[in-house]
Amino acid sequence: TVLRDGARTGTAEVAEVDQGWLVARMIGRGFEAHHARGRELGEVALSLRGLSAEPAFRDVSFDVRRGEIVGMAGLIGAGRTEVAQTVFGLRRRTAGRTVLFGREVRFRGPRAAVRAGLAYLSEDRKAFGLLPNRPVRENVTISSLGRLTRWGILCPRRERRVVAATIAEFDIRSPGMETPIRRLSGGNQQKVLLARALAGRPKVLIFDEPTRGVDIGAKREIYRLIEALAGGGAAVVVISSEMEEVLRLSDKVVVLRDGRVAAELPRGQATEDSIMRAATLDS
Repeated sequence: TVLRDGARTGTAEVAEVDQGWLVARMIGRGFEAHHARGRELGEVALSLRGLSAEPAFRDVSFDVRRGEIVGMAGLIGAGRTEVAQTVFGLRRRTAGRTVLFGREVRFRGPRAAVRAGLAYLSEDRKAFGLLPNRPVRENVTISSLGRLTRWGILCPRRERRVVAATIAEFDIRSPGMETPIRRLSGGNQQKVLLARALAGRPKVLIFDEPTRGVDIGAKREIYRLIEALAGGGAAVVVISSEMEEVLRLSDKVVVLRDGRVAAELPRGQATEDSIMRAATLDS
């Protein structure tokens, strides 16, 4: 028996239930196995060449084009998060280059990365993203206050207008914009962080475990958002420990093992077996 919003939406014998039936009754709609393709890829937006931050990882090289979603797979400790942190200026590199739209960059911190058109969504939203005891309103606007001030003074009416529009656009379920964000579900907390990251209209986005700890309905919405961003010409990197997520979203998959690139698999060659082999076995 499946319940949604306090009402029974379906009852069946276990032998008659599959994933599609269960998901449709949990969230009120189906969950597509794969997303539609057909995006045109543009210029190389982000290029890593021999990037290293030892001992975490070394000699990492791959490209991400506009309109492309690159999945990063690997076992825990393979160095995926550390690569993202180094690109975003959160970790000091020891060698190699980061090239953004043809220009070599070396960010001294996240603020410089954001100004250059990058966005990074951390795997640990509670430690590195949320202001847990502050209201939804502040969590939405904290990174874009410069656009909401006049002569250095915050314009409350403008801020509330922006927050209301954001709540509607991202379908954030909250009793109100003054509700402490810690009271929201994991999925709605993640939507707030996504909205904040996108406020600066970044051209390159790195999502680290974007659906960790969210319900299946929110996961579906986040997938659609990531696909829409790529469809709009953004270059996207998705780091995920969920194999199904990597295979669903990625145009190609970069597999890390022991801090090195073990394989770069185009969509036609990326399978659960090929990814796991690259992540665990020596070439």
